[in-house]
Amino acid sequence: MKKHHEQSQKPIRKFVIEFIDPMTRSIAHEVTLETADIQGLCSIVDPETKELHLASIYELDPSDIEKIGTRFGLAFGRQQSVARLRSWRAIDALPYKVHTNRELALMLSGKKPLAAFLEAYPSDPALELIPEAAFEPHTLAGSFVKREYILSENDRQTRMVLYATPSEAWRIEAYILLKTTALKTGWSEGFEYLEGSLLGYEDWQNDIYIEKIFRGQKK
Repeated sequence: MKKHHEQSQKPIRKFVIEFIDPMTRSIAHEVTLETADIQGLCSIVDPETKELHLASIYELDPSDIEKIGTRFGLAFGRQQSVARLRSWRAIDALPYKVHTNRELALMLSGKKPLAAFLEAYPSDPALELIPEAAFEPHTLAGSFVKREYILSENDRQTRMVLYATPSEAWRIEAYILLKTTALKTGWSEGFEYLEGSLLGYEDWQNDIYIEKIFRGQKK
């Protein structure tokens, strides 16, 4: 009885399982998992540890997905061949889906005019932090315009890769101007709103993001 009581007192954590479309490298659908059985989840996704780091992302193969479904009573339905697990974040509570890791799919559907990716420079090609290979066929076909830009701040450099639909290519230069200006003046709520607008978020989405996420991070 005491053992059962101790089990019931364990805190419940929330995770998100993302199924990735390999063609667009975008999230096709996702499932939320809530559990206090962290060790049980660890035994599936990372058997060498007893804790799942809040910032870590764990790649899942089909057998992992099957085991998670069986252990935690989840039905995943139609699955993509690539999946990963991460901790639930504050942005998951927003009443809309953020564009992160959905960029190419949204641009192909006409719902996003600009995508911006950043990584340390010089970059490590082996890490593939920016899905350039997935964007390349569409860039060569003329569906998107591509621009690379190196941001310099003190002794640190950041490589920025931007894609826009041809009719919205002006957003690329506007985005670069936004980032370079912010390096000199500091980031602000106004810059946050402008960035969201350039990336294709609607006004109501920007309003909610600033209220729930940006201002919350400033407290």
